[in-house]
Amino acid sequence: VSHEAGMTRLAMNVGSANGIAAGDVVGVLAGLAGLQREEIGAIEVLDRRILVDVADARVHVALKKLHGIRFKGNKLSIAPARD
Repeated sequence: VSHEAGMTRLAMNVGSANGIAAGDVVGVLAGLAGLQREEIGAIEVLDRRILVDVADARVHVALKKLHGIRFKGNKLSIAPARD
């Protein structure tokens, strides 16, 4: 579920405590998952996790390409947000 129509909210297991900012999230989604800027919605960077809205049609690509990668030295876990 997302706050934006046509988007799905994803949760990452990293956050500001890991030195990650919103720009890093856009970079990894665009660079590794091939998402366009308009396919990336709201990004909320919390201490220990990041919530990001991704276009419904591209969620499977983001999950497949990013899960398990090293992101700023951390093993990334990414999944649909449960809240």
